Amino acid sequence: MTSFGGVSCRFSREESTTGILAHLIYININSNWIHDLFVDRSKLVARIEQDQKARTKTEAGSSISVITSGSQSLETRNAIFMWFQLFIEVLLRMNHKSDDREEILNMCKNSYKGNKKEMKIIDDFEKNYKAENAIWWYTLESCFHKILNKALRVQDFDTLFALRFFIADIAKQIKDEHKKFIRTSANRHKIRVYRGQTISNDELELMKKSTGEFLSINSFLSTSHKRSVAVNFARTSHKTHENQRIIFEIEIDLHLQTKAFANIAPMSAIKTEDEVFIDHDAGLWIAHVSLASEEDFKWKETFSSMKATIGETTDLNSLEKILVEMGENEQAQKCYKRMLNEAQLASGNAELGLGRVNILCRQADEGLQHLKDALIIKERILGQNHADVGEIHTWLGTLNWYVRHDLDQALENLKKAIKIQEATLSPDSLPLALTYSNIADTYESMGNYDLGLEYHMKVLKIRKTTLPESHPHIAETFNNVGTLYEHKGNYTEALEYFEKSMEIKQKFFPPTHEEYAVTATNIERLKKKMQNQH
Repeated sequence: MTSFGGVSCRFSREESTTGILAHLIYININSNWIHDLFVDRSKLVARIEQDQKARTKTEAGSSISVITSGSQSLETRNAIFMWFQLFIEVLLRMNHKSDDREEILNMCKNSYKGNKKEMKIIDDFEKNYKAENAIWWYTLESCFHKILNKALRVQDFDTLFALRFFIADIAKQIKDEHKKFIRTSANRHKIRVYRGQTISNDELELMKKSTGEFLSINSFLSTSHKRSVAVNFARTSHKTHENQRIIFEIEIDLHLQTKAFANIAPMSAIKTEDEVFIDHDAGLWIAHVSLASEEDFKWKETFSSMKATIGETTDLNSLEKILVEMGENEQAQKCYKRMLNEAQLASGNAELGLGRVNILCRQADEGLQHLKDALIIKERILGQNHADVGEIHTWLGTLNWYVRHDLDQALENLKKAIKIQEATLSPDSLPLALTYSNIADTYESMGNYDLGLEYHMKVLKIRKTTLPESHPHIAETFNNVGTLYEHKGNYTEALEYFEKSMEIKQKFFPPTHEEYAVTATNIERLKKKMQNQH
């Protein structure tokens, strides 16, 4: 069960002891008690792996604040809570673009460089992430889960902004599933769920003094229907003199208007929650809490009014205004600089687009100027080694090869592009394939057919890996490979690739289309050459 919001609470303390005999002993090195006893070594290894996963979850933790009508210091906390909720609300209402993921992907790649396991997950996320799978990605034990939880816990505005699409997608899935759950639970009045974690001594003392008040937990709060699962998570966490293990027993009244919650088991990356018996005598704090009704929040009217003023859809300007109201002036400055950069990047994209059209129209001078302007803008904002800068070098190379016929300059541009793209893109990315294709065409124009064929084969490998087998770009590559084999005098291989190209093209293009005509002409010409050989 997952939710994001406030709860009210009361407390108790629970102790449990029990004992069993076995041959293998698992001792937690972070504490002075025996963790469990095993006869089977494979079960011991499995337990250690499981406990490490649980420990990672609890240590990711969540930040707990008390929302109350008490002292001035607590009133300050109340204000911080409200403004942070508004900040999140703005993020949720923003329109998200397809390239919004790039910032967090770059952040993760830099943070986990050299970590093969995480880099594979990051690569999978880049290729396969979809909004409808957001909860699956959140529940996966990966850098995205860790970074998001930490950013929510410490209120890291920069990281939360970079993750805005992810937060919005998760929230939407929870809301959608919440509606389904409520519709199918008409005969139920209340449910109870559990969460185990560690909290600091200060947080615990604050909670003990605030029985009956509201708690704010800044995270998507993962819980379980099984109390034993929560106990396991808490007891396998790293216990120090600075923190305490705690179980939240959360009662949810289905008839109240609360923050959205949902059973995410069908969407989770973790398909099982096995109960594990653990033998020790460590005490656990128990917090009996209820998911709060939004009607009970002291500042409900003020909060609702302020939410209404931000509008149904928001943008960077909305975010900046909230940050100024929060007193986060440095963050507001960053926000406005981001607005300027986005406007300038849009201008850079327009320059690049015009340059590409100029290439198709064989307008050398205009195309060169637009591409140079695009390069200046993007290098200033993104740096010289960004993938977008590499793309501009690709098109400069295309211009110099295709329009200006300056093959040496074209090769220089394309090699710059390759250096950047191979360092920043995955090995099977389509922009990289495009650059390889242009290098192959340039070598072909130079008469270096072996290198041209080598690069076209690289293109074919990427496109066959990434695209459907009948994609027109694969047909284009088959045609290019056939042309290189023809140049080399390997007519049988050339005809094989031309025919593969035509098999795809005749499905997508009418006979009058230029792409169809190119390959049809190649086949006709090659067959005449082959006839003349006999």
